[in-house]
Amino acid sequence: MSKIWILVADEARARTFTADKPVDPMVEINSMTSPEAKLRDQDLVSDKPGRVIGGSDQSKHGVGEKSEHKEQYAVRFAKEIGAYLDDNLRDKSFGKLILVAAPHFLGLLRKELSKEVEAVISLQLDKDLSNMETEEIREHLPKYL
Repeated sequence: MSKIWILVADEARARTFTADKPVDPMVEINSMTSPEAKLRDQDLVSDKPGRVIGGSDQSKHGVGEKSEHKEQYAVRFAKEIGAYLDDNLRDKSFGKLILVAAPHFLGLLRKELSKEVEAVISLQLDKDLSNMETEEIREHLPKYL
């Protein structure tokens, strides 16, 4: 029987757990982080977006996409995770994958997975569990992995 990996991620952190058998407890084996995901938009770029005065109350508001830079870093992190999974699958570190990620990040991550990694995914959950304790994460998964 091949080793089971459980990847739990959001745009700032990815944790990899393993279980030797489908009913075994999960053990964390790796953690990856994206430090940029924790930064505020204004800390990610040197130029601030333009400001306009408008509306009936002459209020000021920013121009441009507020989270464009965070999205770029999230995509970069998803690519990093995809490469990590691909390398480890090639090395036969796991044979079955459960993917758990915050909904938006799960969509980004799916785009970065190779066909080989996609082929070993047995379950995908669109939940943000990345900051939970191992036992709490396990409660959200099926009893038989």
